[in-house]
Amino acid sequence: MSAERLHGHIGRFQMFAMGFGPIIGSAWVVILGHWLIGGGPGGAILGFAAGALIMLSIAACYAELTTRTLMTGGEFIFTLHVYGRTTAFLVGWFMMLCWVCVTIFEALALAWFAELLVPALRQPPLFTAFGSAVTLPQIAVGAAGALLIFMVNYGGERVIARFQSLVTYGFLALASLLLLYMLGNGTPANLQPLFPSDSETRWWAGAAAIFANAAFLFNGFQAISQVVEERAPGLPLKTIGRVMLITIAAAGAYYCLTILAVSMVAPWRETAHAEMATLAATEKLPGGAVLGSVLLLLVMASLIKTWNSVFVMAIRTLVALGRERMVPEWLAETDGTSGTPRRAVAFVTLLSIAGLLLGRGAIGPVVDMSAASMTLCYVLCCLAVPILRRRDGDVAAYRVPGGHATIAVAVLGSLMMMGVALIGPLVGATSLPLIHVLLLIWLALGVVFWMVQRRRIAAAD
Repeated sequence: MSAERLHGHIGRFQMFAMGFGPIIGSAWVVILGHWLIGGGPGGAILGFAAGALIMLSIAACYAELTTRTLMTGGEFIFTLHVYGRTTAFLVGWFMMLCWVCVTIFEALALAWFAELLVPALRQPPLFTAFGSAVTLPQIAVGAAGALLIFMVNYGGERVIARFQSLVTYGFLALASLLLLYMLGNGTPANLQPLFPSDSETRWWAGAAAIFANAAFLFNGFQAISQVVEERAPGLPLKTIGRVMLITIAAAGAYYCLTILAVSMVAPWRETAHAEMATLAATEKLPGGAVLGSVLLLLVMASLIKTWNSVFVMAIRTLVALGRERMVPEWLAETDGTSGTPRRAVAFVTLLSIAGLLLGRGAIGPVVDMSAASMTLCYVLCCLAVPILRRRDGDVAAYRVPGGHATIAVAVLGSLMMMGVALIGPLVGATSLPLIHVLLLIWLALGVVFWMVQRRRIAAAD
């Protein structure tokens, strides 16, 4: 085993699959009704359009940082180059929390949709966690998904890229056909009122809520920066930056198209109050009984592609931390034949399976912790661009379009999202919210771990 640089042959279309795949997960089915209730079709679409613009500016900063560093590790590597080892460790520590939390989320969500598709999987609980029942089928389905992701990643970069491309482009083709079928069987009259403003709905408030959650809804484009070491020979670095922006634009278009299609099938107020608005709209179509099952299968495929990309990010963050000896070095070691960090793959798989014991009630805290960790990293990484420009000069193969104005938008947008993620839960709270307790516990664990690791490194040197 060795800790050499990762090598691969990931091309531009596979890069897109890696970046787009994790952005579109299950939210377009699970919480679309909440988007409509909050802002109506017009407000929801405007919220996503505004969020996409901010995320495009953030992604442009990531693209420039990626072409400056050219190393796997994403946010950890960016901050290591700018802020030093201590800050970089904390960023890596929280990014690992983020990515592992999302892998647990995908495992729990996969089991949930499997139950919807096959009601026989709903069994008596083994125990209760976070106020939700944990059943044997939930654990079994989630563990089966984790083992699939393990095998894909254990096989190496070629298997990962081909699998991700197959699932992502297959999903896109079938989901697009379904949405076009909705549009063809819908009517614009069902969109009214397009911008509701009454006692039930304030479209501007709903748009603002979607905009504030853009950090989570568009999260995942960073996978492209994580696999930059594994790019195909001859792939221009500028192309990598452009692909990163294209993933955000494509995801924003997909979200907006879904809102439009679902709202046109039936009067949107009627559909929005269903448990899953997208599923309810699908079942109203000709052949809806069959199409409903198809939709559930599509969502499960979508979860798998999201899971795989996020798993890739977790592994490569661990590898980068291991190279710097901030976690045990064996996590960065790669197999001499496949070049795969197989120990890290096994480690994250075990964490994903163990997380199934938290149950579906943990999804809320998991999402909140991920969003809070991510927004903090957005701020630090966007601020890193002008610092590196002053220090290293104009050496990046890709530069942020619009220059300092775009960077300023990215920083301000990141700060707003961080404020919503960290300050929002405190509003009206009579005690410290669970998300803050969990984040403080993780921070304390990180500080202790870092102090121990520094002493170990000093002793070894």
